[in-house]
Amino acid sequence: MLATRSVHGFGMREPLGVVSLGPDGAVRRAGVLRPGRVFCDRRACWVIELPPGWPLPPEGMVLAAVTGRASGGAQERVCWHT
Repeated sequence: MLATRSVHGFGMREPLGVVSLGPDGAVRRAGVLRPGRVFCDRRACWVIELPPGWPLPPEGMVLAAVTGRASGGAQERVCWHT
Protein backbone atom coordinates (compact mmCIF):
# COMPACT_ATOMS: atom_id res chain seq x y z
CA MET A 1 0.00 0.00 0.00
CA LEU A 2 1.46 3.35 -0.99
CA ALA A 3 1.13 6.37 1.26
CA THR A 4 -0.96 9.15 -0.26
CA ARG A 5 -3.11 12.03 0.92
CA SER A 6 -5.35 12.55 -2.11
CA VAL A 7 -6.97 10.93 -5.14
CA HIS A 8 -8.62 12.44 -8.23
CA GLY A 9 -11.60 11.45 -10.31
CA PHE A 10 -10.49 12.85 -13.66
CA GLY A 11 -11.44 10.46 -16.45
CA MET A 12 -13.82 8.44 -14.25
CA ARG A 13 -17.33 7.62 -15.44
CA GLU A 14 -18.97 6.86 -12.10
CA PRO A 15 -18.40 7.86 -8.47
CA LEU A 16 -16.51 5.67 -6.02
CA GLY A 17 -16.00 5.60 -2.26
CA VAL A 18 -12.82 7.03 -0.75
CA VAL A 19 -11.54 6.65 2.80
CA SER A 20 -8.59 8.47 4.40
CA LEU A 21 -6.66 6.72 7.18
CA GLY A 22 -4.41 7.99 9.95
CA PRO A 23 -1.09 6.38 10.95
CA ASP A 24 -2.89 3.87 13.18
CA GLY A 25 -5.26 2.77 10.39
CA ALA A 26 -8.23 4.65 11.87
CA VAL A 27 -10.70 6.19 9.41
CA ARG A 28 -10.29 9.96 9.37
CA ARG A 29 -12.75 10.82 6.59
CA ALA A 30 -14.97 8.85 4.24
CA GLY A 31 -16.92 10.11 1.27
CA VAL A 32 -17.91 9.70 -2.35
CA LEU A 33 -15.54 10.91 -5.08
CA ARG A 34 -17.49 12.09 -8.10
CA PRO A 35 -16.01 12.16 -11.62
CA GLY A 36 -13.83 15.21 -12.24
CA ARG A 37 -13.35 15.99 -8.53
CA VAL A 38 -10.48 15.69 -6.03
CA PHE A 39 -10.51 14.15 -2.53
CA CYS A 40 -7.74 15.42 -0.26
CA ASP A 41 -6.96 14.96 3.44
CA ARG A 42 -3.64 16.63 4.28
CA ARG A 43 -3.36 14.85 7.64
CA ALA A 44 -3.99 11.37 6.19
CA CYS A 45 -1.32 8.72 5.81
CA TRP A 46 -3.27 6.72 3.22
CA VAL A 47 -6.34 7.09 1.03
CA ILE A 48 -8.10 3.97 -0.19
CA GLU A 49 -10.71 3.62 -2.93
CA LEU A 50 -13.81 1.46 -2.65
CA PRO A 51 -15.90 0.14 -5.54
CA PRO A 52 -19.13 2.04 -6.34
CA GLY A 53 -21.95 1.15 -3.98
CA TRP A 54 -19.80 -0.29 -1.18
CA PRO A 55 -20.71 0.99 2.29
CA LEU A 56 -18.34 3.58 3.74
CA PRO A 57 -16.80 2.76 7.13
CA PRO A 58 -17.57 5.17 9.99
CA GLU A 59 -14.96 7.65 11.21
CA GLY A 60 -12.75 6.13 13.91
CA MET A 61 -13.06 2.54 12.70
CA VAL A 62 -9.63 0.90 12.45
CA LEU A 63 -8.83 -0.88 9.17
CA ALA A 64 -6.08 -3.43 8.57
CA ALA A 65 -4.65 -4.45 5.19
CA VAL A 66 -4.37 -8.20 4.73
CA THR A 67 -2.47 -9.92 1.93
CA GLY A 68 -3.73 -13.34 0.87
CA ARG A 69 -3.97 -15.66 -2.09
CA ALA A 70 -6.76 -15.39 -4.63
CA SER A 71 -7.89 -18.33 -6.69
CA GLY A 72 -5.49 -19.04 -9.52
CA GLY A 73 -2.40 -18.30 -7.42
CA ALA A 74 -2.39 -14.51 -7.82
CA GLN A 75 -1.91 -12.34 -4.75
CA GLU A 76 -4.88 -10.34 -3.59
CA ARG A 77 -4.96 -7.41 -1.16
CA VAL A 78 -8.03 -7.03 0.99
CA CYS A 79 -8.87 -4.38 3.57
CA TRP A 80 -10.66 -5.62 6.70
CA HIS A 81 -11.99 -3.65 9.64
CA THR A 82 -10.83 -4.53 13.15
